[in-house]
Amino acid sequence: EEENEAEEEEEEREAKEATHKAGRKAPKLPQLDMSERQALAEGPRMDFAASSRDAVEIRGLAPGSAEVALIATFPPAQGAEGISWSLDGRWLGILGLRGVQVFDASDGEYSTLC
Repeated sequence: EEENEAEEEEEEREAKEATHKAGRKAPKLPQLDMSERQALAEGPRMDFAASSRDAVEIRGLAPGSAEVALIATFPPAQGAEGISWSLDGRWLGILGLRGVQVFDASDGEYSTLC
């Protein structure tokens, strides 16, 4: 019986240690598609959001360029105050009068979180 308790304690300790080590792993980074690789090869671009009654537009300005490029257009968010991209660039979160809206950058579909 004491042997079983000792084995169980050892297994529990090993499980905790494995969980602790797993928490220290570096996050897996998303793979870049060819268009992203091309954009990186061309150099950094400053992206920003422009919000109006008609739409929320993501625009970009490349170094040395005088022209601002339109990157993406999303439906309007009433009273948009804060705009933030997810780390992988898939989701755009907008804080507005109706709460937080999250847009899928691939198709423009959105949902209101709160």
